[in-house]
Amino acid sequence: FFEMNINRFLENIKIFKYLIFIVFISTFIAITLNPHIIFAADLERLKGEKVKLTNEQNAILYNLNNIREEIDRTKHDLLSLESKINTLENQINNLELNIKKIEIELKNTIKILNEKAIELYKRKNNSFFQAVISPKDIITFFKNMNLFGYMMKQDSEAINNYIETKEELIETKLILEEKHEELNSYRDQYNSTYNSLLIKEAEYEKNLEEIKIQVARLENNLKEIEGRIKKIQSQYPNLNIVDEYRVLSTGYCPCPICCGKYSSGYTAIGLKAGHGVIAVDPKFITLRTKILIPGYGVAIAGDTGKKIRNNHIDIGFDNHLDALRYGVRFIYIYKIDK
Repeated sequence: FFEMNINRFLENIKIFKYLIFIVFISTFIAITLNPHIIFAADLERLKGEKVKLTNEQNAILYNLNNIREEIDRTKHDLLSLESKINTLENQINNLELNIKKIEIELKNTIKILNEKAIELYKRKNNSFFQAVISPKDIITFFKNMNLFGYMMKQDSEAINNYIETKEELIETKLILEEKHEELNSYRDQYNSTYNSLLIKEAEYEKNLEEIKIQVARLENNLKEIEGRIKKIQSQYPNLNIVDEYRVLSTGYCPCPICCGKYSSGYTAIGLKAGHGVIAVDPKFITLRTKILIPGYGVAIAGDTGKKIRNNHIDIGFDNHLDALRYGVRFIYIYKIDK
């Protein structure tokens, strides 16, 4: 009988080992296949993220408005530059036309003078000399000479005026062309600035849309969490539920298999390990926090563990079999206000 009990005990030990192995494999598979749910979507964190995203959204809107104002100013400056450039181009074109006109008039004047000189040369023994030497008195002679000189002087002054006017027009044209080149350089700079601003505007708009999507997703998650909290609160009217966590949960008990050969059976804060106590990551859930676990009851976050990280919790049971039966589960737990 004693030997039979020993054999049965050893078989139970083997079963426990197999169960532990299955729990380990199940935990590994659950974590591997569901990496996105290792981090809890708790209410406080989501509210904090929403505030952060809202601040980012407001900052982007502020920068976007500034960019758009700068775009409008740059666009206005570009239009003003275009107007000035067009005016200068018209002035330069008019100057070129006037220069061509002066050149034609100068050419015609010189042609007329050449024709006069040729005509005078041809008639040197006739009209010209007759006009000069034929008068019988000296007074008429000088009158004819003065008239001829006056005519030559008038033609010479006309030529000089044409030349001076042409030079002035050319000088003015050069000044306008320099100004035109300067304005073109400014226009290139403004165009470059304008294009850069448009790129920034597009980037801000893209970021804004992405944040809007994130905010909308957060708001939906918050509504879901608040809805679940409200439902649980109605089932536990005597508890003040303030937050929700989605966690990976496993079971443990104070036995040597779960807590080690030299375990005292007491938790990190001095409580007796077992039902009503859970092991947590203190960075995730503060020790001594009261937690409601639907289907289990109220527990104290009173223990820690080397393998308990982030939102993984270990739920306390009074015996090893219950801990093994619990297995591995993703569950919602609820923080109770003190």
